[in-house]
Amino acid sequence: MKRSTLKVTVLVAVAAAIFGCGIFLGCASTIPFNNGIRADIGEDRTTEFQYYISDSILLSRENRKHGADVVDGQAVISSSRQLDEIVIACNTLGRVIDWSMEVNEDDDSRSRVVLKVGFEQLADGTIPVLLFSPGYRSSDDDKYYKYYLLFDDWKDRTLEYGNSMYVATFLKGRMIGTTEERPFLKIKIRENHRDNKNRRRVKGLSIAH
Repeated sequence: MKRSTLKVTVLVAVAAAIFGCGIFLGCASTIPFNNGIRADIGEDRTTEFQYYISDSILLSRENRKHGADVVDGQAVISSSRQLDEIVIACNTLGRVIDWSMEVNEDDDSRSRVVLKVGFEQLADGTIPVLLFSPGYRSSDDDKYYKYYLLFDDWKDRTLEYGNSMYVATFLKGRMIGTTEERPFLKIKIRENHRDNKNRRRVKGLSIAH
């Protein structure tokens, strides 16, 4: 039993080192960003928030090349494989570069807000973005919907990042029913509460003037 526990601990430590995710750090000061917060603060102020990603995202793509030639009378078959990976670690800071409302004129309940969030600036000055949305408005509870990562292809879990297509995988991958929860946006919240108390003593009124 001790050996099994030690093995799990080592695996968790390795994952934390690779992804840079604060597995052992509390995130009590952050909450999921949702439509309720957006409505309370104001839609035009969406870009003012400092955002954080809830889970580590690994973006990967591979490029395979094959070739054939004749060298010294022999057929030479060559192949190469280039694997590119990008890690956006848990709690990486991001900001909204732009946002839009995708309107469905036939069914307003299927209209949705889409946030374009950047997490880095490349050497050429461009900021690649990931898309986040709370999904379709299907009930009054939509104000509690988290802003989840969007895919270009849901089945293959591919998305565009910096004009290239990548496959996205997640570190935690918490299951909600039979569906894996996608990374979502978080913000920090600070509550200010003040109690004021006034007290005075009533002197009373005398009939004598």
